[in-house]
Amino acid sequence: MKFFTLVLGVSVAIVAWLQWWVALNKLRLDLFDRRYKVYDATRNFLGAIIREAKFTNSELFEFYARTSDAEFLFGADVVDYLGQIRKRAVHMQTAQQLFEPFASR
Repeated sequence: MKFFTLVLGVSVAIVAWLQWWVALNKLRLDLFDRRYKVYDATRNFLGAIIREAKFTNSELFEFYARTSDAEFLFGADVVDYLGQIRKRAVHMQTAQQLFEPFASR
């Protein structure tokens, strides 16, 4: 009887450990999916800027919306880098609007 209790206890421990392992891998996969969405948004936004040397306000808003949860997914260095991208994009857009009247001359 004690043998069966021991076997049952070990079996329960193995099942619990396997459930923990599956949950950990699910967490890693979910984290990867969320991080990839931020990467994809950044890649698309920078691709639009490189292709056309300009962007629309809706593209900037979409980039901001799709990367807004980056502070929960990445370290401070990545969050700062995304902030620099937004800041430099707005500066680029402002400079283009300021110098546009001179370009048509």
